[in-house]
Amino acid sequence: MNELRLTRNDRWFIVVCLILLAVGVLISTRYFQRAFPEASIDFRLNRPQSQRVAERFLDSLDLAPPSTYRHSSRFGYDGLAKTYLEKELGVEGARPYLGSPVRLWYWQHRWFRPGTKEEFRVYVSPEGDIVRLAHELPEEAAGATIPEADARATAESFLAGIVGSDSSRIEFIEFQRVVRPARTDWTFTYRARGIEPVRGSEYRYSVTVLGDRIGSYSEYLHVPEVWRASFNRLRSYNETAQSMSAVGMLLTAIAMIAVLFIRLRRRDIRWRTALAFGLVAAALTLLNQINNFPLRLYWYDTTTSWPGFLLETILYGLFQPLASGLIIFLITASAETLYREKYPHQPSLPRMFTPRALGTKSAFKGILLGVTLTAFFLAYQIVFYLIAGRFGAWSPSDVPYDNLLNTAMPWLAVLAIGFFPAVSEEFISRAFSIPFLQKVFRNRLTWLAVLVPAVIWGFGHSGYANQPFWIRGAEVGFAGIIIGVLMLRFGILPLLVWHYTVDALYTALLLFRSDNWYFVATAVVATGLLVIPLVAAFIAYLRRGSFVPEQGLLNADVTASQSAIARPVEAVPPAETATVSSRIYRSLPSRARILALILLAGGVAVALIPREKIGEFLKFDVEREAAIETFADSLRRAGWADPDTLKLAAFVSENDKARADDPSAYLLKHSISISEFNRIANQRLGVGRWRILAWQPENRLRYSGTVHAHSGRIESLSPLLPEEMPGDSFTKEQAQAVIESTLVAQGEDLTRIVLKEHHEQARPARLDHDLIYEAEADDARNVAEARFRRAGHQYG
Repeated sequence: MNELRLTRNDRWFIVVCLILLAVGVLISTRYFQRAFPEASIDFRLNRPQSQRVAERFLDSLDLAPPSTYRHSSRFGYDGLAKTYLEKELGVEGARPYLGSPVRLWYWQHRWFRPGTKEEFRVYVSPEGDIVRLAHELPEEAAGATIPEADARATAESFLAGIVGSDSSRIEFIEFQRVVRPARTDWTFTYRARGIEPVRGSEYRYSVTVLGDRIGSYSEYLHVPEVWRASFNRLRSYNETAQSMSAVGMLLTAIAMIAVLFIRLRRRDIRWRTALAFGLVAAALTLLNQINNFPLRLYWYDTTTSWPGFLLETILYGLFQPLASGLIIFLITASAETLYREKYPHQPSLPRMFTPRALGTKSAFKGILLGVTLTAFFLAYQIVFYLIAGRFGAWSPSDVPYDNLLNTAMPWLAVLAIGFFPAVSEEFISRAFSIPFLQKVFRNRLTWLAVLVPAVIWGFGHSGYANQPFWIRGAEVGFAGIIIGVLMLRFGILPLLVWHYTVDALYTALLLFRSDNWYFVATAVVATGLLVIPLVAAFIAYLRRGSFVPEQGLLNADVTASQSAIARPVEAVPPAETATVSSRIYRSLPSRARILALILLAGGVAVALIPREKIGEFLKFDVEREAAIETFADSLRRAGWADPDTLKLAAFVSENDKARADDPSAYLLKHSISISEFNRIANQRLGVGRWRILAWQPENRLRYSGTVHAHSGRIESLSPLLPEEMPGDSFTKEQAQAVIESTLVAQGEDLTRIVLKEHHEQARPARLDHDLIYEAEADDARNVAEARFRRAGHQYG
């Protein structure tokens, strides 16, 4: 009867849980902001109000989008500038600058039309200020060509009149000129006097004049390149720690696959349980895909087909749920078998969430423990980081806004973000890893079976920006040890409840702070979803005076029923089994065999027909070491650096498929033949090359180049210069002369190339030129563009 009623020990268990729950809630509500500070954003304008501000601003510039244009929006912020200020000034020290005068947050509005290059973007701060304007035009769009002085006057008039900047408080820094086919574009950059949150930082304004009209505007905190390089080095330690954890996760995944195949042969997998978890995962993913379509619309590329975009969205919306469901299905199938075998006294996963199981005493205590762990670990994290902060630990403040508020059903994200980490991480790192390692260690090193997955799981979270790099891994890893010990005692149910509730709670914090009753109500239900069975079980206990018996609900019961199902199959006599499984062989008719031989011979003949294949020119006859030596010799002859003092690395250079202007698809579509495509690709697309990189540790000056992998000829050599590095300020004509002499030396026929665009940018201590030539081709459909750039007195 003790299993059906609350004993004295059970009452003490409940009392301890309630005390820990109360203490955790008290610490969390009192110190959460101190341990995890949030950026303070004054939302004077909501999304619709900011849209009206953006539309009035475009009207004032006579840039109102046509009525046929679509509108989309989202919320964003400058994460790099925010991290820079908080890292250098501390979170509290950065607060006076965040939002004003440094405008980091903004509503992003976009107007576009499918198939049209022209589009409009306006960023509006929550206070109602214009932070950014972007009017995108095709390169060949016609416009004026005006002198620098006139273009600069237009830009400064815009700053003074439209944005309201006092011209006496801004200082000119640099300009960039881009000569387009039918217009000249100018970009002018200014710094604000008196706004220097960190010594060496600058608050900048950038204005672009397209022809003779304002085309774009932005204001931003310029983060010094030196700091970016330094911070990237710090972040590399976070990424390295996470990569090491990824190795452990990869080994775990291999072990799970091996166990899955072994158990599959034994017919020891609970497919219905795995299917149930997989279907929940697929359903949540699908609903979130539908819910997030307005946000996906913001990133639509207008140069792609609108029906194609919709089709891609639909296919992706179907594929991702299938992939998510399959992953959870396989994880569950693998983890459940070991968990069931190793812990026969624990409630079984296949029956854990049935109405009868949720009425048992173990479920009541497990859910209560899970809710208690939510409050306990919130308090644990707060205390951990308050103490760590006193010893120099640092983490960026959170931004208390998420784009889920732009969706119709934000509570779907709460359900998904609660479900996926809870199921995947607890099944992998606890339900599977601990019993698996217990078997590997022959039950002699249970403490190590708990420690190893906890460390892997903990440092899998170390990719965050927290410093020092190991702090997040240590915090989560120590929590993983506690959670692993609790699983050995109470099973997997409390862990699922805790992990779901804490992740759902973090996601729903913004909804809880909302004045919208719908947001608050749905957040309460989504976050406290697993508390409902706890309340129902306790009410049922009070009414009946006892819990539901646990017979038939434990792992041992599931194993026994599985054996009972399998036993009749094993009882079949060998002779009878052989008779049943025997098959009578019948040969194919002669006509079928002749037809098969004819088809086989035809296939072999087709395969042997000589024909050129796409990419046949890719021949890496030059070894990696030879390519590096060629690059080093060229670097030495140019007099740029001594390659013996540099580190050099070479890797295969394929065409960058991430480029928006990748011409491969265009060439494939319009080429007359595969031979023609291969010829153009070999000459102009830069594939089939060794890409070489030379650098010195802790030095931001680097050198890059390419060597043809078949001929061994060096094709490009360029320095990657820090923006503040001094250099010569050549005129366009001087730069063009140097570039064209280099082209002649490389065998180019100057009569077959035409200067298409000229980009000119004034750096703090040099003038850079970017010359873009267009090569004439025999067929007008196959125009290949070659770019030759000049930076300072060095060319590439």
